[in-house]
Amino acid sequence: MNPKALQYIMGHANITMTLGYYAHASFESAKAEMEHSEAEKAATVSMAA
Repeated sequence: MNPKALQYIMGHANITMTLGYYAHASFESAKAEMEHSEAEKAATVSMAA
């Protein structure tokens, strides 16, 4: 979920509160995000070709 959208939904005054409370990273979650980003990048390049 977009962090700014979550901030709005939760009613936090600033993004620091939202990220401090809801953002947790691990090796596995970071790896999954990188794989997702790579897949999106590949799809975008494929569409442009």
